[in-house]
Amino acid sequence: MPESTKEPSNRSTRLGEYKSELIIGYPPHPFSPFDFHAPFSHVPTRIWMDDYGDTTSDPGTMRVLFLFEPNAVTHVANTICKDPNRWDYILAHNRRVLLRCPNAVRFLHGTTWIGDYASPPKEFGVSLLVTHVNCTNGHNLRRKIWNRRDEIKIPKRCFVNDLVQDVKSEGYKLGDSKDPLFDTQFHFAIENCRTKNYFTEKLIDCFQTRTVPIYYGAKNVRRWFNTRGMIIVRDVEEAIAACNSLTPNTYESMKDAIEDNYRRSLDWLDMNPRLQSVISELSLLWPKRRRFGYLSRRWRDLH
Repeated sequence: MPESTKEPSNRSTRLGEYKSELIIGYPPHPFSPFDFHAPFSHVPTRIWMDDYGDTTSDPGTMRVLFLFEPNAVTHVANTICKDPNRWDYILAHNRRVLLRCPNAVRFLHGTTWIGDYASPPKEFGVSLLVTHVNCTNGHNLRRKIWNRRDEIKIPKRCFVNDLVQDVKSEGYKLGDSKDPLFDTQFHFAIENCRTKNYFTEKLIDCFQTRTVPIYYGAKNVRRWFNTRGMIIVRDVEEAIAACNSLTPNTYESMKDAIEDNYRRSLDWLDMNPRLQSVISELSLLWPKRRRFGYLSRRWRDLH
């Protein structure tokens, strides 16, 4: 794990509230515009974000583990499930953690990297981004599609980012902005893994730009979004077949679902307000939980 970075705690100007201490175990993505804000709490609070080291703290401090990256990247779910009481609460999207840890609260990723999008007219075609990372099933799927890109018969734009060394650009190199990915009507939105509850900016960015995602990711995505405005795939064969089934009329036929997903995605743009809300609620519940040692399953499922 990279060395943790700490943001000093300090008392808020609002009576009875404290600024949490945020300990980050992973460095931010080099291209991410997202900025975490340490949330305020009604009690002194320390939040370990993908940091599983020393959890000692003052007895009067609420301890929260925030699982941000998927288990396909961190590989810590089993370890956490063996000793969940190192923390008072665990914010997680991982299904195993949610089922096995009585102090776990479902907290989903979401977010967007899209700012002021100009909404230019879209061209019929599909885009793909290949990055420098290649360690999960999702990363591998992007590479497989790249390797078989000649089998895609519709117009395509295959991008690489500036950190890629082992893939030769074909004229589409992505800079600081993701916007060029969404000039086409369709985009390969491939999460790092295909597991329940895990969707990220890769999906939300499509919805915010009214781009139809050819999606590999959250198995239960229909719980939050309209799958009639998506094309869901499980492997490279389905991904290529999906592309080759598209016509210039497909996008127009999905317009109602595209607008529906745009509206639904508005709730997922910024993680900070959601994190603030759940930390505030947990800090009010925390004294009671310390006495009774449980968190009701009904409340856990509201977030």
